[in-house]
Amino acid sequence: MKKFFTILAAFLPLCNIIAQTFLNQDFGSTKTQVQEFLKTRDLVHVDEPDENTLVAATESYTVYYHFDDSGLYKLETVCDFTARKDANDALVGFKAQLQRLAAQVIELNNDKEITRFAALYERELHEVSAFTLAKNAAQVHIVAIDLDRTPGMAMNELRQDNVLFAMIR
Repeated sequence: MKKFFTILAAFLPLCNIIAQTFLNQDFGSTKTQVQEFLKTRDLVHVDEPDENTLVAATESYTVYYHFDDSGLYKLETVCDFTARKDANDALVGFKAQLQRLAAQVIELNNDKEITRFAALYERELHEVSAFTLAKNAAQVHIVAIDLDRTPGMAMNELRQDNVLFAMIR
């Protein structure tokens, strides 16, 4: 029983980071709604690189919000880790979370330099990658896309990846 709670205690912080619970916003939210939400977060630095993108950064991770006429359609989260093992643990935690939701999960890559999988849950596509950056550094990149709100240009980018595009058809 003690081992169970130790494992649970180790995975909960990772799931919270990866699940974006601190900065998560619902798809379809307007840019103004997201800006107002981010103003209420004390530890967040917000930039606006262009009229359709907001970037919120904390010490732990950075979230990119992508908007079009129908509101928020894409979230990208980038988390830096000092060890590849920690990045892999985060990846495993996120995959387990999606599997609990009964998402369709497909392995895309699994080697020393990059581990990547995709999951389709309802009409949301999640692509999760862990990259080795250096000997003692890794990065996890999470992309969540609302397939019903994604504009044509962004959907064309998805068509470039045959496996992802086949998954959403």
